[in-house]
Amino acid sequence: MISGSKGGRHDVPLADINVTPLVDVMLVMLAIFLVVAPVMTKALKVELPSVAAQAALPRNHAVTVSLDVGNRVFVDGRQIEAGQLEPVLARAVARDADASVSLRADRRESFDQVAKVLAVIGQAGVTQVSVVTAAGALPARAAP
Repeated sequence: MISGSKGGRHDVPLADINVTPLVDVMLVMLAIFLVVAPVMTKALKVELPSVAAQAALPRNHAVTVSLDVGNRVFVDGRQIEAGQLEPVLARAVARDADASVSLRADRRESFDQVAKVLAVIGQAGVTQVSVVTAAGALPARAAP
């Protein structure tokens, strides 16, 4: 143990903590986060429909299912086969019974495909589903 002495009378241990390596590691992690974060948000192009409703509160255990205009299905940003959606979601529900699904469907996608994905989500045992939309005004109704 390193000790210092004051006037040679008492040996007092030095209790200084070197924080330089900690600061170095944190700065490197911050730099990596700043580089990777923008890439993660722009990876999947989905045009969301616009509605005037308020957004729901975010949930702690949400799985994001995306459906793009080419009928490709993504779970949390990873592309999967449409037939694998139910087992993937069933595993998420088995891990956490309160798991919810946020469905992001491209507005140009037919409602038939969106309804099929919603049916698969229900068959997987998910009880809480939210549909993600872009903020905006509702289109004007045509006169009958």
